[in-house]
Amino acid sequence: MRRAGAAVIAATLTLAAAGGEVPLEPVPLPSIDNLEPVAREQLDGHRRTLDELLAGEAEPAALASAFGELGRLYYLYDLPEPAAAALGNAARLAPERFEWSYLLGVLARKEGRMEEARRWLARALEIRPGDRTASLRLAEVELESGRLESAEALYRRVLEDSGGEAQRWHAAAWYGLGRIAYQREEPAAAIERLERTLELQPEASAVNHLLGLAYRATGNLDAARRHLSANRHGAVRYPDPVVDELATLVRSAQFYLKAANRAAGRGRLEAARQMLGEAVEIDPDDPLVRYNLALVLLRQGDEAGAERELGRALAADPDYRNAHYNLATLLAQQERWPEAVIHFRRAVEIDARDLEARRLLFEALLAAGELAAAAEALDGWQASPGAEPAALVEANRRLAARFGQRGELAAAAERFAAVVRLAPDDEQARFGLATALILGGRHGEARDELEAALERLQQSVPLAHALARLLAASPDPAVRDGGRALALARAVFDAAQTLDHAETVAMALAETGD
Repeated sequence: MRRAGAAVIAATLTLAAAGGEVPLEPVPLPSIDNLEPVAREQLDGHRRTLDELLAGEAEPAALASAFGELGRLYYLYDLPEPAAAALGNAARLAPERFEWSYLLGVLARKEGRMEEARRWLARALEIRPGDRTASLRLAEVELESGRLESAEALYRRVLEDSGGEAQRWHAAAWYGLGRIAYQREEPAAAIERLERTLELQPEASAVNHLLGLAYRATGNLDAARRHLSANRHGAVRYPDPVVDELATLVRSAQFYLKAANRAAGRGRLEAARQMLGEAVEIDPDDPLVRYNLALVLLRQGDEAGAERELGRALAADPDYRNAHYNLATLLAQQERWPEAVIHFRRAVEIDARDLEARRLLFEALLAAGELAAAAEALDGWQASPGAEPAALVEANRRLAARFGQRGELAAAAERFAAVVRLAPDDEQARFGLATALILGGRHGEARDELEAALERLQQSVPLAHALARLLAASPDPAVRDGGRALALARAVFDAAQTLDHAETVAMALAETGD
């Protein structure tokens, strides 16, 4: 028996066994720098164990287990090349072990090596005849390789098994048979089998796509549209004890995070929450894990839990913009405005280009009644590249109205003036600006603004009426102009004969001394 240490683990080895010499494949040493320290330590530890066994006088069975365990970890952390080499050595040293052949078949199919997948999965079924999961895996390989008869036989064998919990595998078998019928251009048979799939597994919404196509092939377009629109990409699932057991080996928060995000994307929120809980146990100070857990809790309706996790994310990383933004949004939904303001403001400080955060900061300040701060936030929003003029117009208009309600007329006039700059043809803003100036005693400025407004909006009755009143009744003698007021008032009255307009004519006549 030839042994090798760490430096030679990737070299070709031959081990003497009962059946003769067993050639071993080199196991590449992958780069694992992108993994978390705890995962790197786990892989390095298993690799050292294997090195020690190779350097000593270990029996083939012990080496097979060491190669297999290392291969499982490489598979788990998505390192396919060393995983295939290590698992291949385990299968050569312990050809009676089902899991090594099975994982090699699953890995080969995942990598697109269909003939290799077929060979290893067939070997797994020789070791454990009738295994439901291996039968389904091999049937999928056969179907995707165009061997429909072989695939059909495997699917039907799974359906024939009715013992124990066998029905947990039946939905996948019916789905496979439905795919076969569709490929054979037998839409009626495909519909029957796919409907049976959904009866057994309603959450497998992806089945609706093929079912919709099958209904379309029969000419039933209403049913086709109904099923095609019902596709939410929920895959058909069945138990896979060998692969599922790998999750117990995980020592990586990022692994759980990625798996949780996939689960959440498929609507499996409770599974995602549990995976993120595992990630938190591994790395409780990872702000990304805490943040994603908060998002899942929000989708589950647990606002208190989400707030707690967002707070912990920010404790770990005070500059985490997304955590500030989402916490602020949650607080705003609960009308906890002062707290929401703190986090919206921090989100803007971290990313000044975030227009939505700027908008929401303004909204929170306005709701909190902090009008001066809202004006400052609005100015920052307005100065940002890409700010939408229409949104700015409405924000300034609303802020002007709030200032007016408080009697802060100078501030109200400033905001109406901002609207006018953004939208010069906005009659309502022109009128609001003049009104704020008049109420603030700034009659000369009001006259100038109304004159400028009428030059642009010559047919505006409200603006002409306001100017006529101002010219007829201003307490400032320098502003009053009876002749101009009378001309405007008569034009307004001719346009709309109302009591207010008649009164303004009378006021203008009085100013002229008539």
